[in-house]
Amino acid sequence: MPAVMAGAGGLATHQPELLIAAGTTIAGTSAVVAALVGSRLRRRPAMTAGIR
Repeated sequence: MPAVMAGAGGLATHQPELLIAAGTTIAGTSAVVAALVGSRLRRRPAMTAGIR
């Protein structure tokens, strides 16, 4: 949530540096990692052997 608020503040005050900084915080990094992992898992074939 802090990254969202920082981004909104940068947008409201016309500070592009704050927008960039908000995207490089832990929240921004976590979003990128989650998207990459999710994309990888979607492409992986389903393992159905042994599941009842």
